[in-house]
Amino acid sequence: MLSASDFYGDSDITKNCHGLWVTEYAVSTMGHGGNTNAGSANLVFDKKSKTGVVVVTNQQGEAVFCNGIPKIIFGSFENNPIYTNAKITKRTDISGNYVLSRGLFDGVTKFSSCLGYLPLAQGENPDSYTQGDIPALTRISDNIYMLEGSTDFLYQSETSDGKIILEYSSMAYVQSDTVKYEFISVIIFAMIFFLTIVMLTIKGIKKLAKKYRAVPAGKAIIAGQFARIAVGIVLVLLITAIVKKAVLVIMCITAGAGAIVCLVSAVLTAKALFTEKEMKKSARVRYAVSVVCNLFATGFVVYFQLFNFWT
Repeated sequence: MLSASDFYGDSDITKNCHGLWVTEYAVSTMGHGGNTNAGSANLVFDKKSKTGVVVVTNQQGEAVFCNGIPKIIFGSFENNPIYTNAKITKRTDISGNYVLSRGLFDGVTKFSSCLGYLPLAQGENPDSYTQGDIPALTRISDNIYMLEGSTDFLYQSETSDGKIILEYSSMAYVQSDTVKYEFISVIIFAMIFFLTIVMLTIKGIKKLAKKYRAVPAGKAIIAGQFARIAVGIVLVLLITAIVKKAVLVIMCITAGAGAIVCLVSAVLTAKALFTEKEMKKSARVRYAVSVVCNLFATGFVVYFQLFNFWT
């Protein structure tokens, strides 16, 4: 069995697989993990001893194997110099919102960076941090944190503009001021998308049953609903499919056209809302919801897709 000193190198500076420089307590290992429902994989390679381990599992509780087997091969972190020699001389509060550094922060798919959203809050202990109510990190030195439930260490550094970076061998998190609100907006748009599908389905059933009746600005409302569906489909395709630039341009034009239709629909629906005197209160609520949904969809496309499109 290799010792902990074989697992971690003695150099002062090394470069991890994401190209971020790690100083002070550098490690000689690099690796990557793959996770999905009821399964996980983990690869760890030690450059110093030229030894690697790959763990592939297909069951719940797989972290026991993915984290435990490398520990058996390379040694326990309790005996690691990073852990045993760690001292805390100053404390930096790292509370805040973080996003994966490998996310896309510009261009038509930047909304996908919200999928790596990580909120951190300081626990009762000033050296512990939680994600929601779940323990996430424990500070063991000024710039080193241990990831809860694993043997991974995260190193704290800063970007040129003073934002905190939390990095380890397979990925890094960068502090973000806007990701929380972007994440919320993505969730809201997803809810609007599925609500629109339900509403169109109900209208289709009524149409087949010949119980659907014309309403003021009805065509504008339906056009807006179909436009929101088109926008949602385009956004999903943008993060799930690899397309050529020409197809990308077509997708963005489609989303832009959908945003314009949503905006026009919002205007016409709002006009009917304020000019129809005999409209029932329940209908007014539906019209108001339609206006808000269309305006939100328009803003969503402009911010996430059309803004910085040519970056």
